[in-house]
Amino acid sequence: MKRNRGWSWVTLLGLVALAALLAPSFASAQELTGKFKLPFEARWGQAVLPEGEYTFVINSAAPRWIRVQREGQAHTFTPAYWSSTKDKDTSALIVARREGRGTIRSLYLKEVGLTLHYAAPNTGPELMAKEPVLIERVPLTVSGK
Repeated sequence: MKRNRGWSWVTLLGLVALAALLAPSFASAQELTGKFKLPFEARWGQAVLPEGEYTFVINSAAPRWIRVQREGQAHTFTPAYWSSTKDKDTSALIVARREGRGTIRSLYLKEVGLTLHYAAPNTGPELMAKEPVLIERVPLTVSGK
């Protein structure tokens, strides 16, 4: 029995061409860019971000990371987990402030109804019991790309 190899190559080439045409539109539709201004120094994971203006890029369909940039310095952060949320007014960074220091806890993206949650650094139970925590929202400007 003879197999028709020409058909399988034609099918494969057609699928590759279709994927090449569709991939850029899917990728660009899922990428969000934006900016925010930190009015104080804040810890995000292991990085300490000084007060100032930042830009960011994130893939909202598969939020495995966010890239944050300021004056030539860039940091990439991976959320501990993410959830669907549609109950906030505006996109924002949620920051826990204790003893004048901020820690990024989550990032809410109203445009896609998504909240990225970040693990807090280990501060020990004695600090947690002593100092009250102030939760602040730092507004984000978000645009699709």
